[in-house]
Amino acid sequence: MLATGRGQTLSEQRSLEHLATGTLTGVVYGPGFRRTVIGLGLAVVGTGALTATGLAGNVAPAAVRPGFALVILFASLIGGLWPGLLAALAGFGSYVFFLVRPAAMLDFRAEDMLVLIAFVAVAVVVAALSSAAAAARQGRQRLAFLAETNALLPSSLDFRTTLGQVVRLAVPTLGDWCAIELPGEAGRGPEVQVAHANPGRLEQARELMRRYPPDYTDDNPVVQVMTSGKPLLLSTIPDELLRRAARDEEHLRALQELGFRSALVVPLRARGRVFGALTLVQAESGRRYRATDL
Repeated sequence: MLATGRGQTLSEQRSLEHLATGTLTGVVYGPGFRRTVIGLGLAVVGTGALTATGLAGNVAPAAVRPGFALVILFASLIGGLWPGLLAALAGFGSYVFFLVRPAAMLDFRAEDMLVLIAFVAVAVVVAALSSAAAAARQGRQRLAFLAETNALLPSSLDFRTTLGQVVRLAVPTLGDWCAIELPGEAGRGPEVQVAHANPGRLEQARELMRRYPPDYTDDNPVVQVMTSGKPLLLSTIPDELLRRAARDEEHLRALQELGFRSALVVPLRARGRVFGALTLVQAESGRRYRATDL
């Protein structure tokens, strides 16, 4: 294993770089659509409730201030940086201009800046720590997946059984959906293995594939990846892409019901050649793939 001048192995440096990049990406983009919405809702509801409590009750503003800090903390922890900053700014405005000096809306003093800095610092620090923990957890999950996959490969002589086990291992750790597709042999269609944590969803997808067999034309992302040998990242799956893939309106509605949000297609290689493609899809979890996932 190659070592650097500072005593760190090259793989360790890459792991640290990946962790740092994943942390920064997580801070900027947030933990996913659903958690971001929950965080925004918590920021609005929590700030409004504390402001109403302070205005309606005989409560000193200093007694309400820790409550605003808690709202910021949980908004950042659940929803990431942007809900945390919303809670910080809303909490600061409510605290200073409604509770401390409600009669002087534009009276901004130097000591108020300390409150604002403290509120924003809570949001930034909690969001960064939460994102770093998530990036580290995802890294451990990827390593565990690779270790289990490597253990499976020599354990079975049935290639198709092994592929089925691999796709089941990938969900829901690496994606809500996982599929492996191999080119069909002479006189047979392509080999497809699909997995989802919810058996009902899986049966829904299999029925859809029976009614509308995949069209392996040049526009198919799987075909593009197997032809080029390069991974394909779809951070978002727009409705227009589903419309192009659908055969008719009923097919389109079925695809939309599956709720695909983001996808990652990577080539599978053996002995220097591409023999298939692995597709990971995020759906109901609300997560999205980024360049750091490649």
